[in-house]
Amino acid sequence: MSMLFDASLAELSRLKGAEYSFLKQLSAPEGQPTRAWLEGIGAAVGSPVAQRATDLLNSLDNRRFFQGFAELSVSETLLRSGWGVSDLSWPGPTLAVTSPDGTPYNVIVLAFIRQVRLKPDRQTIERLIRSLNRVSSRTRIAVHIQRWLPHDLDPEPIRRAVELWLRDVDRHGSQDRYAVYSDANVSLEFALTAERARAGQSVVAFTVAPCTGQATMELVESRILSALDAYRLGPLGRQPVLLACVTEQPWQLSRGWIRQLLYGKPGWAGTMGTPPAFEVAFDEKSDPGIFRDPLYRVLGGALLIDRALDGAALAARAYLNPWSNTPLPTASLSVQRLAPDRSEHNHTVLRWLDAVA
Repeated sequence: MSMLFDASLAELSRLKGAEYSFLKQLSAPEGQPTRAWLEGIGAAVGSPVAQRATDLLNSLDNRRFFQGFAELSVSETLLRSGWGVSDLSWPGPTLAVTSPDGTPYNVIVLAFIRQVRLKPDRQTIERLIRSLNRVSSRTRIAVHIQRWLPHDLDPEPIRRAVELWLRDVDRHGSQDRYAVYSDANVSLEFALTAERARAGQSVVAFTVAPCTGQATMELVESRILSALDAYRLGPLGRQPVLLACVTEQPWQLSRGWIRQLLYGKPGWAGTMGTPPAFEVAFDEKSDPGIFRDPLYRVLGGALLIDRALDGAALAARAYLNPWSNTPLPTASLSVQRLAPDRSEHNHTVLRWLDAVA
């Protein structure tokens, strides 16, 4: 059975509007490689998993569509590592999977759709900078973009306002080092850098994009804890579980933030060993994270998966839980992973391992 109904795709490709819909985007000719990729995963998983994905993927609701995409993305990552993905477990549902050594796990799949579209937003910022670089003044400035710019931004009114400000600075030596441009859709702050643009230099010295990492991390943490609490209080609560967080574009989260959320604050960290790799160590005095919480000892590890901006290629990283009641063997996942390496001076030492080709 085809996961994406050909008749529906043909109708969608002719539908006016709905360009926001992932399904509508997938119906375009350039979506064919992604469709084939999804079909290939659907053919490799158990029938209940494929049927659920079919239902979710044939929806114009992006939340439902991307949940189906996320579950197949997790399935593909596990299949490449030698796991079996055969069934669903309820409530949830969660994916019912089997590790390469035959241990059954459930997988909680959390799908995240971010409002920021990295490639279009970069293009909008670049368009703004090109316009600002046309001001007649050679006084260099920094630009702080306080919220994401609309994609149909007209940068010319902003350029004219900045030019008037810089002209005043050049003529009168204004001590006002900062200026603000704000309307219903745009919020920008400009700062003088105390230097003049030399030949070949742009007026814009640098830009600072909106800082959304902390807000994203708080959202991820909230959803993880909510899902884990629902799992442990449900009928499956004593069964081993994996957590998978999937987003439709690259995560823009510090690895340190993620590591501290899962493992807690380390006793020490650094690059060492042969071959050199990043290592991090925890002891009983370290501030705890999710993995060390006694409530979540059924949690074997976490997968963070994102999709490249162009195409369906996935990037996955795994974080293995050394304190789990059912710890995952280091070789059980072929992706890049932070895995237990050794015990040393009352510390549990973890090490980043490269993906297995």
